[in-house]
This record gives sequence, structure tokens and C-alpha cells, in this order.
Amino acid sequence: VDQAGTGGNQTPAPVSVTPGSGNSASQTFTFIFTDPTGFADLDVLNILINSALNGNQSCYLAYSRPANVLYLVNNAGNALLPGMVMNGSGSVNNSQCSVNGVGSSAVGAANTLTLTLNMSFPPAYAGNKIVYIAARDSLANNSGWQALGTWRVPGASPTSPAVGGMTPASGTGMAQTLTFTFTDTSGFADL
Repeated sequence: VDQAGTGGNQTPAPVSVTPGSGNSASQTFTFIFTDPTGFADLDVLNILINSALNGNQSCYLAYSRPANVLYLVNNAGNALLPGMVMNGSGSVNNSQCSVNGVGSSAVGAANTLTLTLNMSFPPAYAGNKIVYIAARDSLANNSGWQALGTWRVPGASPTSPAVGGMTPASGTGMAQTLTFTFTDTSGFADL
């Protein structure tokens, strides 16, 4: 819908997420949004990182541009947790992700807003995820969700015992002292 009567589309839009794909427990992501009437017209920018478009048990973020506050949705997906002022310190986290204020920022120029988030994911949130983003402006025009990236959260290191090896690895003779090594990431007492 043309809000300004200029004949063009006046709806805000998510542009990109960088990196668009990867595999790590922590990453600084850059999300870019545009608004044809200027970045100051942007109201709420949403980011959802999950295996499906579902806010329950997900990494669901809402950035309020007018307040310059980043909110994270609770584990149940039905309420906002206390927010974090951007371009500062502190953090927001739930069981699926954490955003550290250090290394995070929101910068607007002309029609573009760049949201940089220093994020980490716990091993319990392991698996392939889709990065969805959406933008809403001050008149409640909404881009709708768009899938613009994928991310794989690695799982926990295995804790099962393992055979480390034998010394010497080979040899001949009637008598030999052999040393066998076993490991367990939970400690030797767990063997």
C-alpha cells in the first residue's frame, strides 16, 4: 500500500543477515533492514532463530528502534524478558540463546538500519536452524517473516569413555610393558 501517495511501496523490509549460514555456538550477526521513508520510521524489528517459524522454545528477539532496546522472548514464547539498551553493556538470554551488549549495536543511516548482535547458543539448542527476520514501521506496515539464513548450532561434546591408545603401538618379544590409555570427558572417576 502506498502510504505517501508516491506510487511506490512504502513497506519496510528485511534485507539480509550476515553470515547467511554457518556452524558455531557463538557468532556476531549483522541484520540489515530498510524503510523507504527513512530508518527513523522503523518501529519494531524481529529476529527468530529456530527450526520452524515458531516463537516457543526459540531464540526470538524484538528490537524497539524508538526505545533503542533489544528484547528477548521467554522460553514459552508468550512474553518479553527484561530488555537491554543497545550500544551498551549487559545481556539478554533465555534457554536457547544469549545476546551480549558488548559487540552489539544498532546504527541507522538514510533508509537503512544495521543491527549487529553478538550471540551465543547453548549445546542444548543444537541442530539446524532457520533465521527469520521481519520489520514493522511506525504506521504498523509489516514486511511479514522472511527466511534469510540458516545456522547450525553444534551439540555438546560426547561424554562417553573412549580408548586413547596403547604404548608401544606395536612390537615383538616375550615380555613387554604395555600402557593402555582411556579417556572420559567427565573425568577418570567416571570410567
